[in-house]
Amino acid sequence: MRNLLNFKPKHKNKGARHCLAPLLIVLFVLTLQLSAQQGYNYFEKRYDFHDNYDRAQNILPVDSGYIIASITEDSLYLYNYHLSLTKLNRDGTVIFNKEYGYDSINFLIGNPGAFIQNNGLFYSVGAKQIFTTNWVHEDAMMVCYNNSLDTLWSKYYGEKIAPYDTLFAFFQIEKILNNNFIMTGVRMPEFDPARIWLLKTDSLGNKLWERFYGEGDEHFQGHSVVQTPDGGYAIGAVKFKIEATGGSMDPLIIKTDSLGIEEWRINPGNPDV
Repeated sequence: MRNLLNFKPKHKNKGARHCLAPLLIVLFVLTLQLSAQQGYNYFEKRYDFHDNYDRAQNILPVDSGYIIASITEDSLYLYNYHLSLTKLNRDGTVIFNKEYGYDSINFLIGNPGAFIQNNGLFYSVGAKQIFTTNWVHEDAMMVCYNNSLDTLWSKYYGEKIAPYDTLFAFFQIEKILNNNFIMTGVRMPEFDPARIWLLKTDSLGNKLWERFYGEGDEHFQGHSVVQTPDGGYAIGAVKFKIEATGGSMDPLIIKTDSLGIEEWRINPGNPDV
């Protein structure tokens, strides 16, 4: 099973089941046009702070350059994943790098759009994984950072009591009206199919409401979300089955009203594939 975090939990418990695929990318290639007067500014650089495994899916332009939001293996044990935020100037030179994490816990970040800026602050979404004897306790995570990329607060969304048999992860965050946020991702029970997750919070990450979408024995995952002109939301998603032959994966668009109530859905994929 695959989700936008795109990797499997890294832990000695090989029996832990999760919808993540292997990490591969450690090379950043950035080509940007700064202005009509400056022309094009090209650079190709690799950033590796501990001579270990790194991966990023988010780069955000800021006034002075760029910020890369990624994960990295911890520098001591090279075992758990930490969040890594790297600020670059316009030619790709590192201004500073900051790493956040703890031993025995994985901190993950989502797809492009999982790291955003709003009103001078920065926000990331993903998941926090704590491994148990036969499963994994995974909460969705939202972190707020100041302009220096120091953490101001963190919020976690998921199960609060054992047995922690359902996984939660955010894949994208979007700033919406009234300085609120909307996030999409996945809820995956241990023995049931995954479902699309849509969650709305206030500016401090406090949950206002949540909705789930999907039915039957197919798996559903929400990968992107935008607010529509009527105040509702459009979710970019996939649905698929896991079969011995590999199954199939189909794109899905779900339109909701302002409270997350589904209004319609379409499957723009080829029904013959």
